[in-house]
Amino acid sequence: MVIGRKSLYHVLIVAAILAMGSGAFAQEASAGKAKVLLAKGIADYQALNFQDAQTALLRASDILKDDQSALNDAEKQQLADQLAQVPNVIRRQAAAMEAYRGAERALTAGELADAVQGFAQAATSEFLTQSMRRDAQAQLALARRRKEVVEAATAAPAAAPVPAGTVAAPATVAAVAPEPVAAPEIAPAPVVADQSPRMSARQAKARQLLAQGKQLLDDKKIEQAAVLFQSAKALDSDLAEVDQLLAYSSKMAAQKTASEAGVLSRLERRNEIARQAALVDITKRVQRAREVLTGADKEADFNNAEQAALSARDSLQANKSFFGAMEYRNEDARIQALLTQIANRRDAFNRARAAAESREIETVRARRMLDQQRQKARKITTLSEQATALRSQQKYDQALDVVEQVLLIDSANTWAANEKQVLTEFSILQNDVRTFRDQRREEARSLTESRAAEVPWHMLLRYPRNWKQLTEDRKEFQASAAGETPADAALREKLKREIERLSFADIDFKDVITFLREYSDANIHVNWRALVSAGIEQTTRVSVDVRKITVKRALDLVLRDVSGAAAGAAAELRYVVDGGVLTISTKSDLAKEPIRRVYDIRDLLVPVPDFEGPRIELQQASQAAAQAGGTGGAGGGGSGIFDDDTGGGTSRRDKEMTKEKLMENFVSL
Repeated sequence: MVIGRKSLYHVLIVAAILAMGSGAFAQEASAGKAKVLLAKGIADYQALNFQDAQTALLRASDILKDDQSALNDAEKQQLADQLAQVPNVIRRQAAAMEAYRGAERALTAGELADAVQGFAQAATSEFLTQSMRRDAQAQLALARRRKEVVEAATAAPAAAPVPAGTVAAPATVAAVAPEPVAAPEIAPAPVVADQSPRMSARQAKARQLLAQGKQLLDDKKIEQAAVLFQSAKALDSDLAEVDQLLAYSSKMAAQKTASEAGVLSRLERRNEIARQAALVDITKRVQRAREVLTGADKEADFNNAEQAALSARDSLQANKSFFGAMEYRNEDARIQALLTQIANRRDAFNRARAAAESREIETVRARRMLDQQRQKARKITTLSEQATALRSQQKYDQALDVVEQVLLIDSANTWAANEKQVLTEFSILQNDVRTFRDQRREEARSLTESRAAEVPWHMLLRYPRNWKQLTEDRKEFQASAAGETPADAALREKLKREIERLSFADIDFKDVITFLREYSDANIHVNWRALVSAGIEQTTRVSVDVRKITVKRALDLVLRDVSGAAAGAAAELRYVVDGGVLTISTKSDLAKEPIRRVYDIRDLLVPVPDFEGPRIELQQASQAAAQAGGTGGAGGGGSGIFDDDTGGGTSRRDKEMTKEKLMENFVSL
């Protein structure tokens, strides 16, 4: 039941990771789309395409409602400001456009005053494009000119009052200048009996006006000259020159009006030619957009088609003055329909591409899952072989740990489940045997200690009882004092695992290390930089074929084989164990960072006592016996065969090496 829960837990973790990956991908896609729409909206706003700007900004706002992280704070504020400004500028642009269209209708209907007013409003609006404002300015100048011509052709000058006693001259039709000069009013003279002074003043005034009219006629101001001639004739009808000048000025005014009418006709012809040229250019651009759209298979093609359609609309707006209102709306609707078609095709293309990318993601995900399953199978195979090898070595506890790893990877593995039961039983039996042996060993040790306690002189010995154990603890890589951690000890146990067969024939060095790492489950690090400096590459070939060998011994053989390809003793490969990690590098590189170990050497520091006993002198004893026989056995003097060895010579203290001297010798090593 525990194993099943762990398996379900791992499955849920994998599913959550995959879901998080898909969510992160969708979130990144929505954030990118929101930024693109915001940039497009700002660009359309600056290009005065306020409707398109509003559409793009509203789409970005919809994405932001679903994903607040799609835009940062500055972009959110910019989006809010643009959305607040767009409705107002759309209304003002619509008003300017309506004024422009109304002016066009008024110009067509001959309502020149309304046309002038509408074109003036459009020409000064900052919400229309530069081309439309230039068009409105040109139309404004044309409307003003037409208005001046119509006013000049229809207006008639007012006749001056004729004094009593004079005959009014026949009225003559003359063109009126935009700013006609009115005839000066003649103040009534006081009534006197003699009228000759008054008549002389009128004639003088008439001649003065006649002279001014001639000057204006020379300056080509025909309408103003005609007004002065009319006033002069009213003052003095007897001036014959006035009639000729009036006739001449009237004729010139009529010719000027006809010439202006001809100018308007030529202007209309030029406008028609310009309209045809603009229509051809617009048609070419639209056709180009359709051709690009037909073969579009990437985002750049849709951008080019949209750019061609937008250039056609810009050309239409730049030449709007040459089209009628209905024709302009039809062409604009045609271009707008093309833009809509491009947008629809682009959306369909993006959806298809997104679906293809989604399928590609699923394919990659399936491939990744397949790779994971293969790695899982390889891992299980390696662990199974390792567990089998440990079982053959009767290392049941370690083999049981390996089987537990297999069950964590695949809880439904039948072999691992059965092997776990067998190994558990073997481990119990092995522990029972070990406990029994320990018990017997402790009993024997207790008995030995009891017997040793009966020796009366054992207190004189200063040599440690456990000197054998101290010697064993001092062996290579078995230091139990400060320096070697439990992780190091665990790593060394992994290096003792036995490999049934190790067969490599021209295999890359890095692959051999990978195999040893996976088989032993040890943390193995290779300092490739130091190895490359010594001339040893990752692709250095290794050939080894041995059986029944530990991981440690296999590693030694491989390093020795690879070291043969390097030059110099400094490039010889070694490894050290520190902090639970086995580091492989060159001998010179590892010498830069020595590892400190502390060993118990008390058995080396304690001197073995040299007990002094009796000295046996056989020659001296025989001589003493001979002397005793010659004297008849008298006396018991002399010495026996056992003499104390307390004579001269160096003392035992001098012969023994002191602890201080021993420590100095070890330090000097």
